[in-house]
Amino acid sequence: LHISYPNERDIREAAENGWDPGGQIVIHGLPTGLIKTSSKYEYDWTDGCIAVSNAAVEDLWRLVDEGTLIEITP
Repeated sequence: LHISYPNERDIREAAENGWDPGGQIVIHGLPTGLIKTSSKYEYDWTDGCIAVSNAAVEDLWRLVDEGTLIEITP
């Protein structure tokens, strides 16, 4: 699921603070062959994206309408 980030406000705020706003943020499932050790994954493979289980991304795909606003918080 692609997220429309950065938007104009995000770009302006990043410029005002000397940050790189980034981009190409998506919500996605797990890659094939990823190994989970205890409660953590073997390595950070998200590259800034939001990772959820494959089942969760399938649910989101079915339930979330295009244009739905989301908020990403730390």
